[in-house]
Amino acid sequence: MRRFSLLLVSVCLVGCGSGADESVSTATSQEKKSAAKSASTPAQTSSLDEELQTTLDRTNKLLRVGNYSQAMDVISRALVNRPDSSALYRVRAVLHHKTGQPSSAMTDYTQAVRLDPDNAKLQDEVGFYLFSVGETAAAQKYIQRATELDSDFSQAWSHLGLVQISLGELSDARKSLTKALEINPKYVDAFINRGFVSYRLKQFDKAIADYDRALEINPDAVTAHNNRGLIEYEEENYADAVACFTKCIMLDANNPKYFEHRRLAYLKLGMKAEALDDGRKWEQLQQKYLANQQISRQPANPAGYLSRAELAFQDEDYEAALIDFDRALRLNSRLPQALFGRARARFAMEEYDLVIQDCTEALKLTSLQPIYSLRGEAYLKVNKIDQAIADFHQAKRLDSTVAEAFLKKADELESLGQTDEAKGFREQAKNLFPDIELKPSAN
Repeated sequence: MRRFSLLLVSVCLVGCGSGADESVSTATSQEKKSAAKSASTPAQTSSLDEELQTTLDRTNKLLRVGNYSQAMDVISRALVNRPDSSALYRVRAVLHHKTGQPSSAMTDYTQAVRLDPDNAKLQDEVGFYLFSVGETAAAQKYIQRATELDSDFSQAWSHLGLVQISLGELSDARKSLTKALEINPKYVDAFINRGFVSYRLKQFDKAIADYDRALEINPDAVTAHNNRGLIEYEEENYADAVACFTKCIMLDANNPKYFEHRRLAYLKLGMKAEALDDGRKWEQLQQKYLANQQISRQPANPAGYLSRAELAFQDEDYEAALIDFDRALRLNSRLPQALFGRARARFAMEEYDLVIQDCTEALKLTSLQPIYSLRGEAYLKVNKIDQAIADFHQAKRLDSTVAEAFLKKADELESLGQTDEAKGFREQAKNLFPDIELKPSAN
């Protein structure tokens, strides 16, 4: 029970918005005022706004495809001409966060707030960002300020509730979440988080009422299903808990925690085979989850992409593996493991010329036998027999594939009338792999 309770505390809260949103669609009203002050004619004001919007739109596109370095360059150059732009500082803060530079992110967020101090949405965003990186006390000040600037800002009230839960201020959290729901009666995340408050206070009936309300609004609110299942487990209604967790898996089959929760419920029901299956699935998905977490926390570090690519390769999802190997190489083009990994994926996709290119680049960085071996196989597939045999020799490889290369070399020599040399290669093939099929004339 103790293990399950620990899982409960860690999984049942949901965020109500992003503290580091990846897009900015419009310039803030404060910036439009700044532009008006600095422009001497209406035409100049319009031009400044259009220029800013164009920069933001371009940066959004780069963010969406993960091209953080170019996005950073665009924003930094724009700030030289527009040092009064809160939105530009805000986007650069997002970029710093995405590239693992939290102190630089906060520096830019602080400057954005200084330039636009009455922007409730910005205050809330900075606060939620601080909350996401563990700076809970500082987060509370910003989000509290957002509610003061706009008392009808339901998201800020909901975020404030999250922070108060984290600080153990459950009574205040309930008030903040209730305020969010008074403003927006269909705020699903606020219902779920208020349900968590009730759970912590052991008020299970109230918790279930909030989860059920959330599910009335959104039947696919997976966290509500999960939390309801956790309460059913706590109350020893294990079959009902299994039903809740099964619904979670139907909605999100890639989240490992739902398989782990259902596994524990299955064990309580004595269903050992089902529990074993869920345990295996949990282990598989947990590795992918950890890789995704690493990517989220350190997007400029290729290690997370490499881990996820290897998992995709194991699942025979070669296109997904190729995408992540490409991402790792964009971050560091001199990673032999990424080049070799991409070559393996390309071999599975029968892109043999590209396999040869990747292996050749990898071998400039390291002389590992498996790389020679794979390149040898690719050479064999495109009938470059001499190169294949040379690579197999470097790989110290002796198996049926090498015997096949010897046999092909014998055929090539025989076609040129070099029968003695051909006989030698056929004998090597036969010695290496006695069951290999030889031409009748060679026996």
